[in-house]
Amino acid sequence: MADPPVDRSGALLHFTEGTLAYAGHYLHERSHPVHTHSFLEVALVTGGHGELAWTREDPLYNYLLWTGPYSSPGRGVLATRLPPAARVECGEHLDALDRLRSRPLSRFRGELIGRLVLFLGCLARAVADDPGHATDQPNGPAHPAVIRAMRLMEAAPERRWTLADLAAELHLTRGYLVRRFKATTGLPPMAYLSRFRVETAAALLLHTDQSITQIAEAVGWPDANYFARRFRTHYGLNATTYRARFSQFTRQL
Repeated sequence: MADPPVDRSGALLHFTEGTLAYAGHYLHERSHPVHTHSFLEVALVTGGHGELAWTREDPLYNYLLWTGPYSSPGRGVLATRLPPAARVECGEHLDALDRLRSRPLSRFRGELIGRLVLFLGCLARAVADDPGHATDQPNGPAHPAVIRAMRLMEAAPERRWTLADLAAELHLTRGYLVRRFKATTGLPPMAYLSRFRVETAAALLLHTDQSITQIAEAVGWPDANYFARRFRTHYGLNATTYRARFSQFTRQL
C-alpha cells in the first residue's frame, strides 16, 4: 500500500502540494494516536469500530462537530449505515479516486472532482434515507422568518445589526425571533451573524487582494483589534497567517 500524499507540520497533517482529494484503503490493527488534520476526512468503515478522537483536539473541528451549533444530537459525529447497494456505489467512486491519484491533476482535475461529488451525493442520499436521522430535525422546515433573517444579515454583513433592528425588519418580537432562529440553526441570530462574518472574512482573505483592514470593514467589524480577536477565536490563527498559509492552495484549484 503506497503512502498517502500527506505531510506533517508539527502535529498537523496536511495534503502535499498539488493534491486536491485522495482516497485509499487502510487496515488499522491497533489504536491510532491522537493527531490533527487540515483537511476533511470521510471514513467508510467496512469492519471493526473506531473514533475520530482528534476532532476534539482541533479548535475548528471541535467547534463544528462537538461544541458548536451542529453538535446535537449526535455529539459531533454524523454516522450512518449504508445499505449494500449504496456501499457498493460509494466504494466504486472511492476506488476511482484512488486510481486517479497517480494521474496529473492538471489533466484529470475534472474526473477527480466529479468522482468526489458523486461519492458525496451517494453518501448524502444514504443519510437522508436513514430512519435514524429522520428525527434529527423535529421542528420541520425552517420558519420563513428565519430564512428572511438569514438573508437580510448575509446581504449586508457590514451593517451594524442589533437584535432589535433585525426583529423590527421582520415585524417580530425579539424573543420569538430568537426562539425560532435557534430551533432552526442552533444559534441565536447575532451568533449566526458573527459566524457568517468570520467565514466571509476568511473567503475574502483567500480569494481577494483586499487588505485586512478593508476586509474587516466589509464584514462589519471595522475595529481592527476586535476583528483580530474574533478571527483568531474562530480559526485559531490570525488573519495574516491564515492568508499566508492557505491562499497558495486556493490558487491551485
